[in-house]
Amino acid sequence: IWKLGMLSSDLIAHLGTVVKEGKINPVQAAFFIVAIGVKGWENFSFPYPELKDIILPEYDIPIKGLSRDTLGKIPLDIITELSQKIFEINKLTVPEQKN
Repeated sequence: IWKLGMLSSDLIAHLGTVVKEGKINPVQAAFFIVAIGVKGWENFSFPYPELKDIILPEYDIPIKGLSRDTLGKIPLDIITELSQKIFEINKLTVPEQKN
């Protein structure tokens, strides 16, 4: 069971900009989204770790998220699916988010 969270609108906009400008590629963006958007899990192959400061390119504010080492233990197909789900829930309206 994956616990997914909301991302700030400025963070989503920033990720879109750095991808569009070619500063990171879409796969790197997916890893950032998962690092910041996954808030916990149950029944996975290892326990949810302590969060680390994540530094996004050209984003001046460190954000707590999963480390690169932790992300490396999660299969790529799961990273892809999680990033899509996190992006989807961040596009929901407030009433939809409450459901």
